[in-house]
Amino acid sequence: MIHSDMMPVLEACNGLTTWDELGDGTLQIRAFIGQLSQMGYFDDENYRIIRANVDADWNALDVRPATCAGSTYPAHADDLTTYLDNLLADPLNDLLEDLPSGLPSGLPSGLHNVFLVPHIDFRVAPHVYAEAFRRVGNADADLFVIVGTSHYWGEHRVILTHKHFDTPQGVVSVDRDLVDALATRLRAHDATTIDILAPNDLAHKPEHSIELHTVLLNHVRKGRPFTILPILVTGVGGEHDPHGVAELQRVADDVRAVVDASGRNAVWLISGDLAHVGMRFGDDVAAHEMLDDVTTADQELLGHLGRADVLAYHEALERIDHRYRVCGHAPTLLALHAAKPLQGEVLAYDVWDDSDTSSAVTFAAVAFSR
Repeated sequence: MIHSDMMPVLEACNGLTTWDELGDGTLQIRAFIGQLSQMGYFDDENYRIIRANVDADWNALDVRPATCAGSTYPAHADDLTTYLDNLLADPLNDLLEDLPSGLPSGLPSGLHNVFLVPHIDFRVAPHVYAEAFRRVGNADADLFVIVGTSHYWGEHRVILTHKHFDTPQGVVSVDRDLVDALATRLRAHDATTIDILAPNDLAHKPEHSIELHTVLLNHVRKGRPFTILPILVTGVGGEHDPHGVAELQRVADDVRAVVDASGRNAVWLISGDLAHVGMRFGDDVAAHEMLDDVTTADQELLGHLGRADVLAYHEALERIDHRYRVCGHAPTLLALHAAKPLQGEVLAYDVWDDSDTSSAVTFAAVAFSR
């Protein structure tokens, strides 16, 4: 926090004001501005040095530290084990009876090979996570392709990483050979609107969308060997990105080709929530005034996902110009286009209505089968 008396100083940091114009108190002001510069708050040489050192420290890491440990979930292994055991034992409480009408449910025939799971805080969606990850724990797989929303970087279609993922219960290993094979294919693409592959993995540093899945995945696999292929993807579609969907489909084809060539038994995890509405997300009205329309829109989306109709899912979002900010859109497009399941089963659906911020997030768990 900065004292209100210093606000005129900050307002003068506009690139135009001279020292002479500041008048009395110049020495004190110079000292204050110097302190801010040393802390990296100005776009100057000190900031560039600090940024370079921070980036170098990150790039030198072999394992990505868990950023949500101690907040979203316990940081100590024993505490986390108890916490996740309780989460996975959380009963549905007839949650399926509360689903919007008309959604596909009931166990489909075939083998589950794709799961849509939220990445919202564990504490507000335990039953939704549980319904998905109880099944993930039983999957016959030794590779999990985790396709997550990139919340902190949007300048490239895809962000890969070689870093393994730390969790309180141990390190989750990344299949680096698959990362290299995929990166080689993606670099061969001709991009249109934005470049395909990010030149570094900095977007993974603060990102929770893959981390939360690795924590649960490591727990439910109970020591059985597996590796992951972590892929962050940025948003696609809309009038400003006319080629985005086609490019993402080509990326999906490359991911599928790399996974198939590996000969591994793969399960795909889509890390994505549904709608984000209300004042926190830029709407002019409180979320509770929008929820009837939002849940109706969600019902349509989940209906398309129940039929594994990824094109209809995408077109439904395009028709309303992505009004409800479905952050799982791009990961869902990529994973379903790549894995090509035949049908889906809606396992759970819920709404987090955060009255303190007049906002809400909706989310679901869906299991897809071949």
